[in-house]
Amino acid sequence: MTELYRYGPIVFYTNPDDEDTGNYYWTGKSIIGYDDMGIPVDEFGDQCLDLECILHPHYKPKELVFNEFLNMKIPTVSSCKAWFDNALLDVSEGDVKKYILRFLFMQKEHGMYRKGRETTLGGNLYTMLSYKLMNDCQGNTQTLLKRIWPL
Repeated sequence: MTELYRYGPIVFYTNPDDEDTGNYYWTGKSIIGYDDMGIPVDEFGDQCLDLECILHPHYKPKELVFNEFLNMKIPTVSSCKAWFDNALLDVSEGDVKKYILRFLFMQKEHGMYRKGRETTLGGNLYTMLSYKLMNDCQGNTQTLLKRIWPL
């Protein structure tokens, strides 16, 4: 059995015989380790995680929806879940919402998500989310998720 590489819920495997131990078959070059962001890389140093995946630190949303609680546009759950579905990964809608929230928090470190007067990013988004988490949701992440995506 070859070594398995992980990133979030993804367990990469490169040998079809290892299908029972991994959940994402990597057809590219052999994975040899991780880069400084913790993403598996191949022998040429190329990342093995698609930029179209919400888990990627440099993910750029293609489909956005306005969220009243946050007063901003955020990635749609369906567009983010589609990547997992297309990769035949069983990821719940609830988990995708957590990944979107994680992505929003990460924007402090990983660049601009919005531009212009209607939106500001970097530290401002991180500060706003932290404030909403602590003050509007009493520090409870599940409450924050329910406020962002009410039923």
